[in-house]
Amino acid sequence: MVCVAACPTGAICAGQFTLDWLVGHISPCDTPVVACSKVFHEKANVRLPCIGYLTKDILLAVEMSLKKPLQINAINCSECPTGVVLQLVKNDISQIRRNLPGEPPLDIKVIEDEHELNFQHNMLSRRDFLGKFRKDLRSMSQPVLDAMEMSRASAYRTKALPEAREALNTAMSAMAEDEIDVLLSAYYYDVMVTASCNWCGLCVGLCPSGAFVLKRIDDADKHVLFFNTWLCSGCGLCREACPEKAVSLQKSACRTNSGNRTSAQRHE
Repeated sequence: MVCVAACPTGAICAGQFTLDWLVGHISPCDTPVVACSKVFHEKANVRLPCIGYLTKDILLAVEMSLKKPLQINAINCSECPTGVVLQLVKNDISQIRRNLPGEPPLDIKVIEDEHELNFQHNMLSRRDFLGKFRKDLRSMSQPVLDAMEMSRASAYRTKALPEAREALNTAMSAMAEDEIDVLLSAYYYDVMVTASCNWCGLCVGLCPSGAFVLKRIDDADKHVLFFNTWLCSGCGLCREACPEKAVSLQKSACRTNSGNRTSAQRHE
């Protein structure tokens, strides 16, 4: 799960454990506890393949959508061969606490001492239990369906934003402008293109989330390269692949003066 935790594009996923699945299982709990599924005796309301699934974008999206405390049961992570992901999750939580605007502060705790864990079993009615059973049964069949779907080739031209980043964008659309500015500065990216750009369009084709659009101005040999901050996951493919080394990627984006979510770089 180190690769899942570190991948900025969301290209590596954890099977049926999507953001919608996680939020749906957490929302009925007052103080939900998330834990690794490898250690079954750990107390938890929701079990994931690894807590490394809780990437920065997912933590942000969960916090901004649910607005309730979240506990991460990491009591046995120190004994796991991939326990290094625990520090990655801790680092992400610390960074979010420093940068998340407004009050109250981020209420996500990593629990490594069993005595600090506040665990409550979900009490379901018979009707709710049967509904959850049917839902879980569908979830169990999803990996088979996913495997069948993966056998079909998909075109790279199909652009898609990681689901956690898309959920974060949606949550931020309801925030005040000063709060949006803080999050843009901390978690979003901007691109600069130098005059050595030869308009080959490689960045447009390679970008997995469709953050670039190249347009020709009328019939003249002039171009405008549009970059959408809100569609960038910071993977850096544009920078690494540019044959002219004209593209640079930097964290700390900002809204344009016109209030649009798209910034434009123009070179003649």
